Amino acid sequence: MVQLTISPEEFNSLYHPKTWPNKIMEAKEWQAQILEQQKTAMIEVLEKDVAKFERYLDGLSEEAEACKLLDDVSSPAVVVVCGSNRFFVVDLRF
Repeated sequence: MVQLTISPEEFNSLYHPKTWPNKIMEAKEWQAQILEQQKTAMIEVLEKDVAKFERYLDGLSEEAEACKLLDDVSSPAVVVVCGSNRFFVVDLRF
């Protein structure tokens, strides 16, 4: 058996680099967990945005359907303007 007599500082300077692969793996795992949390949070935000947008589109669809019912082709001087769930009748006759 061979015994080497080295100081604690020398031992640490030789052993310390061998600890880096484990430190790198731990940091990688930690960042993966953080990214997963951020991904989950972003998905929740996007799902809320999609739901809000779909409600907006449903409102526009209802408004478009209501505008279809208000066309009066017998009186072209009267115009029905639809917008923002409001209907305006404009009489263009003077």
